[in-house]
Amino acid sequence: MIAARRFVEEHLDEPIALEAVARAATLSRFHFCRVFKQWSGLTLTAYVTRRRLRKAQALLAEGGKRITEIALAAGFGSIPRFNCAFKHHTGMSPTEFRKSQVLGAQLRR
Repeated sequence: MIAARRFVEEHLDEPIALEAVARAATLSRFHFCRVFKQWSGLTLTAYVTRRRLRKAQALLAEGGKRITEIALAAGFGSIPRFNCAFKHHTGMSPTEFRKSQVLGAQLRR
């Protein structure tokens, strides 16, 4: 699964097809899905979304980029999809998350 994880990390900012990841892991689609779920506890789609959200969170915490730029850099094809996934997984919008990171950084000083 190391090859699959590496493939995902290297291609987060572009569409990721199941076939391509399975090929990188040198497994059939069916076998890859089964093994990947056992390894990660997630489907490939859920895993990719989670990795993209972590990347977006890191970029939001850094500041300096517009949310639109961050959504695209993290591999979300549309702003509404990014906003929806972000809110679903974090409980706050990207803007709210960024504000909480800025406030947290100020409080740590």
